[in-house]
Amino acid sequence: MAFTAASRTLKNVVAFDSTGVSTATTPMGQGESDMFGTSNQAYSNFIEWTWNNNDIADDGIGQDDTSETWTQFLATADGLNIAKQLKLINPVDYLTAPGSTPAPHWYIRHGMVDRDTAYAMQVLLYYAAKNNVNVKDVSFKLPYMIGHAGNYDVQEVAAWIAKTVHDNPLP
Repeated sequence: MAFTAASRTLKNVVAFDSTGVSTATTPMGQGESDMFGTSNQAYSNFIEWTWNNNDIADDGIGQDDTSETWTQFLATADGLNIAKQLKLINPVDYLTAPGSTPAPHWYIRHGMVDRDTAYAMQVLLYYAAKNNVNVKDVSFKLPYMIGHAGNYDVQEVAAWIAKTVHDNPLP
């Protein structure tokens, strides 16, 4: 990570969930809050710290606009929906759940100079897949000098898919 930090500017903290979310009049800041929403709001904070520190007045999200603490919000229908959305995007939850039956073949890439996501996340995903008895194989690499945008080797993934399909025909 020191090499990545020295070669590229890292995202500010909190990198994934912006403290202010987008509305029709307020453009989205950094973060992926646009992946989560409530029944009345297209975008929502989804972690306690950003909920409590939301700094956009009248965006409909956060303790400043709802007067709800994070714990109170999580007890609402919208809060339960945000928790469900979080679970849906996290493959580790499904790989580590008792009796889970995930896809048997995994192809995981994370650029070696990705400044947006910590290596630990992809390593965690790799080990969760590797340790699931229903996963047959995991292809995992940290491609040399590739950043967050990806641009991974399309021919490599196509070859991996072709070989995986060829070696594992459907019953």
